[in-house]
Amino acid sequence: MASGEPLNFYAVRLRNRLVTFLSRAQSKGKAELEQEVESARASAMAQGERLHASADAKKDELSTSWDQLQRSWLGVLTKFL
Repeated sequence: MASGEPLNFYAVRLRNRLVTFLSRAQSKGKAELEQEVESARASAMAQGERLHASADAKKDELSTSWDQLQRSWLGVLTKFL
């Protein structure tokens, strides 16, 4: 999966949720709407935290892989020098 694909997936998913939310909002009272807004905010914050944790994990993975690649190339180069 390309690096931009997960972001596109979440953008489309967010847009669909917003469209659904707005269509429901037209028929609900203010109190119900405020409660749903708070729930949506909490859900979005939780999803953001999960994405952040996932990105941190991938960053650590990538850093480790890059370090291993550098060490490998250093080993190859020292044989020729």
